[in-house]
Amino acid sequence: MRPALLVIDLQRWFLEVGPPEKLAAVESLIARTNELIDFFHERGLPIIHIQTVHKADRSTWNQWMKDHNSPRLLEGSREAEEHPGVHTYPTDVIGRRCWCLMLP
Repeated sequence: MRPALLVIDLQRWFLEVGPPEKLAAVESLIARTNELIDFFHERGLPIIHIQTVHKADRSTWNQWMKDHNSPRLLEGSREAEEHPGVHTYPTDVIGRRCWCLMLP
């Protein structure tokens, strides 16, 4: 078995929006995460960045987004970009996901 590091949702919207207490912790979160990323990279272990991204056509929006007509994390938007402070390497894998709940 070979370990891999999953870096999940360290995107601008998740790290730049919220109450002051949360925003005050972002710098530390990124620094600690970068230590892990660098550790894995130095050992040639896989690093996978998972990002939540939605389509502008509403096909992947969750029910809250639809009810409030509130687009978030749209493909190509600044808020969907990974935070610029997060380390990335050419060998990293970037995966995009969308959580959407389909109701009858």
